[in-house]
Amino acid sequence: MLTKKILLVFFLDAIRYDYINSRDAPFINEMATNGISGPLKTILAFDGIATTIFTGTYPNVHGVWTQHLHVSEQGSFDWVKPFSSLLDKTDQAIKHFNLLQKALRFAVLRLSLFRGRRSFYPGVTKVPFSVMGEFDFSIKRRLYEPNAFRPFPTMFDLMTRNGISFAVADHPALGSDWKVVEKALRIKSAPDAVYLRFMDLDEISHNYGIHSLERLEGLRLVDIAVHTVTSHFERKGFDPFVVLFADHGVIEVKRRVDVIHEIHKNRLREGKDFLVFLDSTMARFWAEESVLAKISDVLNHLGNGRVLTEIDLIKYHIPTSPQYGNLVYLVDPGTIILPNYYDGEEGVLGMHGYDPSTPGLDSILIMYNKKLQASKIPKANMVDILPTILDILGISQPQHCVGESKLVH
Repeated sequence: MLTKKILLVFFLDAIRYDYINSRDAPFINEMATNGISGPLKTILAFDGIATTIFTGTYPNVHGVWTQHLHVSEQGSFDWVKPFSSLLDKTDQAIKHFNLLQKALRFAVLRLSLFRGRRSFYPGVTKVPFSVMGEFDFSIKRRLYEPNAFRPFPTMFDLMTRNGISFAVADHPALGSDWKVVEKALRIKSAPDAVYLRFMDLDEISHNYGIHSLERLEGLRLVDIAVHTVTSHFERKGFDPFVVLFADHGVIEVKRRVDVIHEIHKNRLREGKDFLVFLDSTMARFWAEESVLAKISDVLNHLGNGRVLTEIDLIKYHIPTSPQYGNLVYLVDPGTIILPNYYDGEEGVLGMHGYDPSTPGLDSILIMYNKKLQASKIPKANMVDILPTILDILGISQPQHCVGESKLVH
């Protein structure tokens, strides 16, 4: 007999709304069919998505948008500057040895995090060492650590304040989703809530594309993982209330644009005339106004994207801080910037980080419990997730939250 309630919060990465069906994700589909579910609109952000989910506020309020931001003062990578030339030469020399190159960058990253007293691990990138010292990470702590996004309390802060115990099974720095499952199965206490994050499908979608057999198999493994954890707690005598959501969908990559090559044609050079960070779908620039005007003219004539206006910044809830760029170029859906500071010169087959209205970028929000009455949500926003979870837990919604609960009582 089920004796104790438990909240299971599943944070999935790169699950499209139209992925959920009885063939490819039978268990998740069953929860969607018999619970409360609907499409979840993503936002134009990278690390800012998770921050938005767990604070109930948008990036222009909580201040986290992309993974990297420009720092004028000392940052985590400031120590790299004197060694940047040597590190870049070493990086180039071993570029055909993928594991060795990753090991070098991982070592630099870990040392930087230690020196900067940071606990958040963002993953290994391909940011050139020559510019690495100009940037830092926008997130300092793991999402579930106390006061991770002060002054805005997260879901975890609010649970702690209200005496609700929780356990965390997060995706490891080096490991797979199944490590998350194993950690969840080893939980011996009886917490009120368990938070789990699965991330493997994101990398699979990037590398193999959304129409690949690998992506289908990756989705099935996520479905099995969710089923395994949920069933485990049921067998232990719990009555699980499941909240499941994803941060974004993924669409097919069809075009590539070399932004820096086009700017070089106009005799402008990075490091001398301007500073740039090349996200996969955005190029962010820092320079004097006259140089920015030239860059803007070049980019607007490329035909593969557009320079974001002040109206766009408001529309997409983007922070206006110059740390994220004096000028931001966003490519059209299905296009990627190549080379960029995540993939280097190697292209990917699936991508996100486009205009949120792009078909295929909507993800999923599901609430399931055996006592819930099945119903459909026309639409949910990322800022609705925290109010929904707080409603389930019986916690009052903080004033800074701008969303609304999607729980149908």
